[in-house]
Amino acid sequence: MSNIRNPKRKIDHYPRGFRGIVNGLEKRVETRGAADTIRLKHIWHFRVESYENGVLKNMVPVEMIGSGFKGWINEGDEVEVDNWKKGELMRIDHLWNHTNGIAVHTVKKVSTARMNWVIFIIVIIVVAVLLMARMG
Repeated sequence: MSNIRNPKRKIDHYPRGFRGIVNGLEKRVETRGAADTIRLKHIWHFRVESYENGVLKNMVPVEMIGSGFKGWINEGDEVEVDNWKKGELMRIDHLWNHTNGIAVHTVKKVSTARMNWVIFIIVIIVVAVLLMARMG
């Protein structure tokens, strides 16, 4: 089991992970949807850079997108990401912040309109079941 998903385990290394320093951190918020279903989309772009003897060894561009974030990162934090591939933009939903000793992950929320639709369907089903029970 990955230490990123189980932050209570001792952190030493990830066999498939990439560990480095956060650089070029950009945080922004976008809005989507109509006036009654506005959703905020939080976007973080940054690079994770690893150095050996002061020389840049690897650099991985990273993107995290969600309705919000649990945890945080700052410029210069040491982080670790899972399943990295050299030279590709990583779109991830979690990482481990070694500087602060916390797991950081995106928060996914269901839109209000979708939740209202689900509630409406459930009410229709309950009413249908009650009417059928009353008839039979």
